[in-house]
Amino acid sequence: MNKKIIRYINVQNKTGVGGVERIVVDFTTELISQGIPNETFNLARSKYSRELLSISNGRKILIILRAIELTLLILIRRIMNYKENLVIIFYHSECHLLLNLISRFIKILPGVTTVVYLCQSVDIYPAKLISSCFSAISKSNLTICYSSLVARQWQDGTRKQIYSIYSPVSLERLEVLNSRSAHTSLNLIHIGRPVSFKQPERSLYFAIKVSEICETVKLTFVGIENLNIMSQISIPKNLEVEFKGIVQDTISITREATALLNLVDFNKSREVIGVAAIESLCLGVPVVIHALDQTGYSELPGILTEEEFIEKLIQYPPQIMDYSRIFSLDKERIEEVRNKVSSKNFLRELQKLLIANA
Repeated sequence: MNKKIIRYINVQNKTGVGGVERIVVDFTTELISQGIPNETFNLARSKYSRELLSISNGRKILIILRAIELTLLILIRRIMNYKENLVIIFYHSECHLLLNLISRFIKILPGVTTVVYLCQSVDIYPAKLISSCFSAISKSNLTICYSSLVARQWQDGTRKQIYSIYSPVSLERLEVLNSRSAHTSLNLIHIGRPVSFKQPERSLYFAIKVSEICETVKLTFVGIENLNIMSQISIPKNLEVEFKGIVQDTISITREATALLNLVDFNKSREVIGVAAIESLCLGVPVVIHALDQTGYSELPGILTEEEFIEKLIQYPPQIMDYSRIFSLDKERIEEVRNKVSSKNFLRELQKLLIANA
């Protein structure tokens, strides 16, 4: 395929600040910068349609209506711009349902390629929709996933090859500062929705553990309003815990962190590091994880296990004046990460797969 005659259509649930929504924004930003035609098709575009999406029967009605609308859009694009090839990427589980509805129509049209993007592992994918996802995979031209580890999970249930590409991030909005302010306090952050499989309580327990080593520790939860477990345990006096709730701009908060905590136990949730962690690495802020072989990103520099992080801490006296100097990634390692996870690299790898699977 020639990228000059490809139009990308990104099909997602809705706009928002979640990981998948940021992937779509960063990917479309890259397409625009390269002059590649693209558009985003949202299932929910208003408060009312978002409510429908959260209700079982309402979801079915909305998806049927959007399936008709997307079918007409595809038909119009093929008639008006018959020299363009269409690449349609379906991101969320509801979008995979939509693909199943229109796949027969798409197959009779020339120049249309469908891509399933798997943004969740099998274990945390909506249980009632797993069979429909495998159906969408079988009907698509290409299936890609954000992690080789998660790709292998899905591979067990299908004969179709599932490929992995790092989640794309736009480097333009992730400017690396020439110098960082000294961290006299150990600043830890946890970014994620208030869902059980992200196990935010593990970050709290870890912060309590390191507070035994450091004089002052601050743990900031982004995306979470509170933790019920806070009332059940004793918080050390030298540990400050802050809940910021939903934040539009997480980058400025990440920049000021000593490390980002992503302590999910893969054996319990099958969740690996996401967009927030990749953004953190691109900014030179390391990511602390439960076990290195559970990330699917073990080849990226700047990822530390809990034990490795603590070992680094105990090498220095409690009165250390700048934690950022101990843990921040150097320029070479930052550049290595940025080259691998940039939206430019994502587009390049996607184009290779589109050609190979044409």
